Amino acid sequence: MNYDTKIFAAQLRDDLPTLDLHGLYPNEAVDKIDPFLFNNFSADDEQVVKIIYGGGTGKLGEMVIEFLQNHKMVKYIEKEFGCCLVVV
Repeated sequence: MNYDTKIFAAQLRDDLPTLDLHGLYPNEAVDKIDPFLFNNFSADDEQVVKIIYGGGTGKLGEMVIEFLQNHKMVKYIEKEFGCCLVVV
């Protein structure tokens, strides 16, 4: 299954594992992302998770995306407004 198909299927679901980072400072957000990814990682199958960072000034979103792009467990990121879907 390619990533576009996985993301499309995930967008249709309302039960994705979700991490809401609203109101957090960037360093607080990073501290929450790593354990969230580890808790939702499966060695047997790729999982899609949702990370919400909100619209605001965009600073938190930029930091989250940069962190995810450099994370070894992340295989694909689909950015949406105020959030992203991540394949781990």
